[in-house]
Amino acid sequence: MDEGGTPLLPDSLVYQIFLSLGPADVLAAGLVCRQWQAVSRDEFLWREQFYRYYQVARDVPRHPAAMSWYEEFQRLYDTVPCVEVQTLREHTDQVLHLSFSHSGYQFASCSKDCTVKAITTAAPAEQIWSNDLTISLLHSADMRPYNWSYTQFSQFNKDDSLLLASGVFLGPHNSSSGEIAVISLDSFALLSRVRNKPYD
Repeated sequence: MDEGGTPLLPDSLVYQIFLSLGPADVLAAGLVCRQWQAVSRDEFLWREQFYRYYQVARDVPRHPAAMSWYEEFQRLYDTVPCVEVQTLREHTDQVLHLSFSHSGYQFASCSKDCTVKAITTAAPAEQIWSNDLTISLLHSADMRPYNWSYTQFSQFNKDDSLLLASGVFLGPHNSSSGEIAVISLDSFALLSRVRNKPYD
């Protein structure tokens, strides 16, 4: 800014410069002045940072509970482990969600490949990041025969006997709605499906 407090650079130019910076540099630059601080919290800027930093396909939307792209970036940065111990190779497309069983010895994964998988571990969830952990595929269900586009979320019931999976159902004329499925963890048989529109 000049001595009168007028910005020397327009916001649009500062924004273009910030696009070439990494997340830490954007936050550091935001400490310089009020104008830069405002630009450093721009939603479009943090959307770009999110997709670039996490290398997520651009058709993956922001988490529905996230209030802003900045907060979603920060949530993942602060809460997701940053050391890769093992790679889950059971899916052929992006994994959208993981949920752990109450016992901690299983987890379920949902993916853009339209499958929901139950995976067993040799240790409970609190030891999941140890280097010697063994994981193996227990069950897999392909939801394409039910006209699902992809599976999105999953949750175990209290005694870990059932798995609730949700996904996007493709109807006639490319209409879509949400659908949930209840799966038995004994046989991984589909017990019931319920459609809802609009869905969340």
